[in-house]
Amino acid sequence: MSVIMLEDEIYEKVAASLVHYIYWKKDLFMHPISSLIQSKTPDEAEEIIRKEVSEWRRQNALSYDQRYSMEGEELGPMIFKTVQAVSLMQLYKWLQCIDYQIETNYKSLLLEKATHAAADKIIYDLKEYQDAKWAF
Repeated sequence: MSVIMLEDEIYEKVAASLVHYIYWKKDLFMHPISSLIQSKTPDEAEEIIRKEVSEWRRQNALSYDQRYSMEGEELGPMIFKTVQAVSLMQLYKWLQCIDYQIETNYKSLLLEKATHAAADKIIYDLKEYQDAKWAF
């Protein structure tokens, strides 16, 4: 395995996309996380997601430093800009990438559930899935 330090722009777009798909479109169902986020104001929901995404970035940096036995420079706070959400497929791939870059013992329920929810939504929207028969 190798670890790369992802660009802040990826984290910005992931956070914006999670807000878009969880809070506004309600496309990602992740009980109880989505219900908690959807019960907040837009600003509170965005803050919850941004805080978690910032931690993913921090864990990515720690993983990078540990992997390459480096003493990384101080990681400054994540500065979020207003960016557009990406496609659900792009979000899914980036969530997988972020998860792969974290080699610490840190576990994120949001990261795990959002990755699975995005995959489920992508599959559910496929015509082949819609045409497939249930087991009963």
